[in-house]
Amino acid sequence: GQVIAPARVGSARTNAGRYCNHALFANAEIIITKSGADLVALKNIEESDEITVNYRHVLNHRLLKGDLCQE
Repeated sequence: GQVIAPARVGSARTNAGRYCNHALFANAEIIITKSGADLVALKNIEESDEITVNYRHVLNHRLLKGDLCQE
């Protein structure tokens, strides 16, 4: 999918990363990059749509990395 915005730059969350919400059937996902993390569209997102991610996928990735710390 298309990158919507950075969710993290280094260890700092961006506003895009901070304000996306949870949905079981999300329209975006967070992809870890060398410089942080990006929000990537899973389907077409209209300008008025809320950007959502499935928090279970994010938490699962953090669990596998051994990093369950929160800001």
